[in-house]
Amino acid sequence: MSHITTNEIFDWICIIMIIFGTIGNSLGLIVFSSRKFRQTTYGKLAITSLIINLLCVYRYSLLLHSNTRRLITYKVAQSWFNCKLYRFSSCLRILSAFVTVAWTYERFTYVTTNIRFFRNTLYVKKYKFYFMTISSLIIVAALTGSTVYFHELVSITLSSHRTSYELNQTSISNIGSLSLVCELSFFVYLLSSQYSLSNVKSLLSRTYIVNYLKNYLYKILCEKDSIELVNQLCLVLNSIVEIPSSSIIDLWSYELLKYIHYKKCCSLSIIEYLILIKHSSINKNSSEIISILNDYLIQVGIHQHNLTIICQLLILISSFNYSHELFIKNVIENIKINIKKSEDKINPLSDIKLCSRLIYYLCLTDPTNRFQSRPIIVELSKILNESLNKNNKFGQWIVQAQHGMMLSNIYNYQLLFSTVQHQIFPLLFRDLGVYTWSIPRQLFDIHHVLSIDRPLLKNSLLNSEMLSFARKISDEYRSSIRSNQKSYNQFLNELNQLFNNIYGEGTSKIIDTNINYSFILFDFLEINLPDNDELRSIGINTKQRIAILPILNSMLIKQQRSDGSLVRVLSAHTTMRYRIIEKNNYQIVLVFHGEYLRALRDNTIKTIFETNLALKTIPHLSNKDTSR
Repeated sequence: MSHITTNEIFDWICIIMIIFGTIGNSLGLIVFSSRKFRQTTYGKLAITSLIINLLCVYRYSLLLHSNTRRLITYKVAQSWFNCKLYRFSSCLRILSAFVTVAWTYERFTYVTTNIRFFRNTLYVKKYKFYFMTISSLIIVAALTGSTVYFHELVSITLSSHRTSYELNQTSISNIGSLSLVCELSFFVYLLSSQYSLSNVKSLLSRTYIVNYLKNYLYKILCEKDSIELVNQLCLVLNSIVEIPSSSIIDLWSYELLKYIHYKKCCSLSIIEYLILIKHSSINKNSSEIISILNDYLIQVGIHQHNLTIICQLLILISSFNYSHELFIKNVIENIKINIKKSEDKINPLSDIKLCSRLIYYLCLTDPTNRFQSRPIIVELSKILNESLNKNNKFGQWIVQAQHGMMLSNIYNYQLLFSTVQHQIFPLLFRDLGVYTWSIPRQLFDIHHVLSIDRPLLKNSLLNSEMLSFARKISDEYRSSIRSNQKSYNQFLNELNQLFNNIYGEGTSKIIDTNINYSFILFDFLEINLPDNDELRSIGINTKQRIAILPILNSMLIKQQRSDGSLVRVLSAHTTMRYRIIEKNNYQIVLVFHGEYLRALRDNTIKTIFETNLALKTIPHLSNKDTSR
C-alpha cells in the first residue's frame, strides 16, 4: 500500500471520528444538561467528562489528519502562546481518566452508608465544590505544569566556526532539552516515513527543528555522551538526508568517526550517517582521520562477524578511498564461513541486496586483487545468480554488483544475461530514486566494456532499444560529470602544452573519450613521438602509440598493508580505464600530479618521461630466459 493511500485512509478516519465524536458527546451534553441531572454532582462530573472527551476528539483528529497536522506544526512554532497551549492540551486524555475516577468515586460514596454519612455532613456539603475545584487544579498542575513551563520556542543561529556548535549547557538544561529532542526526533522520523523527501525538506525548512537536532547531536559527539541518543539523532538526520554545509562537513566526519572509535561501537545508524556525509565531501582526507580509521578497523572492525555491519564498514572505508588488508581478509573469511553454511540454516548471503553490495565494495576496495578477493567475488556472483532465479526483486543492486565486477574484469555470463531478460529487465526501473537512472548507465558501461574485455563473446548484452535508452541517460550523466572536472582538465591541458613544447607542435593531442570511448569519464593524451636516433638509442619504440593518463589523488586509494606500510594504488575506475585504453594498442604512461609538480620544479620531466617509457619498452624475461 502506498503512503498516499495510507494517508487518505487516516484522513477519512479522522473525519469520521470528528463526526461521530461530536454527535455522541453532544447528545450526552444535552441529556446531562437537563434540570434532572445538572443539579447533581453526578451530572456535573458527567458534563465535565463529556466536554473533555469532545476536546480530545478534536485534538487527536486534527493531529492525525495530514493537512491539519502540518498547519498545527507550523503554527506551534510561530508563537509563545501557541507553544504553551499545545503542551497544555496534551493533558486532556489523562484528565479525562481522572474525571472518570472521580465519577466512579462519587457513585461509590452514594451507595456506601458510612461514606454517605460523612458526605452529608454540613461542612463537606457546603464546600464540596471547592474541594473538587482545588483537586482538579492540583491534578492539572501535576500533569502539565512542568512540561508547559519548560516547553518553549528555541532559536539557534548557525555559524561555520567550530565553537558555535557547542551549545550553552545552562540553556539546554533550562529548556528540558532531552525530552524535546526525543519528541522532535520522533516527529521528523514520522514525517520522513509518511511523505516524500522534498515535501519533508520544504516543511522543515520553515522551522528550526533540524538545526536544533544537528546542534544537539554535535554537542553530544564532542562530549562523548549517550550513544543511544546519538543513534537516534543519526537515524533521523539520515532519514531526511541532512548534510552539513561544505565549510564544516569534514569536521562532522571527523567527530563522528572519533566518536565511534572512542565508544568502540559499530552502530549502523551512526555509520550510515557518516557514509552519507563522507560521500558528499570532496575534500582530501587528512592523515589524522586516516589514522583514526586505521585504529578503529584494527580495534573494532576486524572483530565483526555480522555481514550487515561488515558491509557497512566496507562502504565506509570506500567512501574514504581507503583499504585495509587485515580488515579485507577478515571480510573474506567471514564470507567463506557463510558460504559453507548448510541450506537448512538461514544464510545472510541469500539477501540479494547484501550480497550485491559486498561484491561491489570488495571490487572497489581491492581493485588490484592484492588481498585475493577475486575468488570470493566469483563465488558471491554464483550465489547471486541462484538468488535471482528465486526472487526477481532488487534488480538494481544486481546491476551495481556486476558493474563492480566489470571494473575488476570479472564476468558471470549467466548472471549478466539473465539480468536483462524481458521478465526481469522492467523491474529494474520500477522504483523512483537515485538508483533508477544509474541502472541504465551502468548497463551501458558493461555492454561496451564486455565487448572489449571478451571480444570472442558474440552475444551483445543490450539490444538496440535498450542501448538507445541507456545511451541518452549515460550521455546526460557524463555531461554533468565532465563539467565538474576543472582540476583534471587543467592538469590535462598543462601536460598537452608541455609535451608539444618539448617534442614539437602536434606531437600531443587530447583524445575526447566522449566520442571514442563513451564509457570512460576522463579524456587522455595521445603522444606520437618524432622518429629520431636520440629516442631510439635509449630503446623507445617511436612507432608505438603512447597514451598519457593524468592521475589525480582522487583517482587513487590508500591501502594499509599488514606490514604497516601505507601505499597508494589505482582505484577500480582508474584500473578499468587503464585496461581498456591499453587494449586499444596504446603504450600507457601514468603521470601522477604530485610527481609532475616535483619534476616541473626540478626541470626533470622530460628525463623521467623518457626513462619510464624506455623501461616499459623492455621485454619481460622469464626465468628460463635469464638462466641462459
